Amino acid sequence: MSAEDVGAEIKRVRVGRGMSLRDLGREADVGFGNLCDIENGKKSPKVSTLRKIARGLGVHPGELL
Repeated sequence: MSAEDVGAEIKRVRVGRGMSLRDLGREADVGFGNLCDIENGKKSPKVSTLRKIARGLGVHPGELL
């Protein structure tokens, strides 16, 4: 799965839960700029960051891949 695909899936889940990027950043303890780059496919998240994002979204990390 490409960085773009992962970012798009994170965004799909986030928007589906009615969360802003800032909301997710607070819940996941991940910086706003980092989240923007990940959602826009500019970079792939580290495994530890993917776990934080998944926890913030309330999903299993595998659901984002």
